[in-house]
Amino acid sequence: MNITKSQEDTSLIISVEGRLDAQTSPVLQDEIAACLDQIEKLTLDLENVDYVSSAGLRVIIWTQKAMNSKNGLILKKVCPAVMDVFNMTGFSNILTFE
Repeated sequence: MNITKSQEDTSLIISVEGRLDAQTSPVLQDEIAACLDQIEKLTLDLENVDYVSSAGLRVIIWTQKAMNSKNGLILKKVCPAVMDVFNMTGFSNILTFE
């Protein structure tokens, strides 16, 4: 998995490439946790993520809860296969997509 970050003022875009699974999701969570105090808006660009496991879903929900007291979390450019996972789990009802 590759992670690229781009921050402007208090907005952060994190682009993820690869699989978000049990091995890689802790890395993403650590990257997000390191930035939480400095941001008010977080966008996760998932265009190049082709697989999300339950561990990946946990990190996304953890992030949603962490950002809930601020402007929140936006998921951007989610591929159809990953969107199917969000739909099947009901996460599409509680997350914001762009």
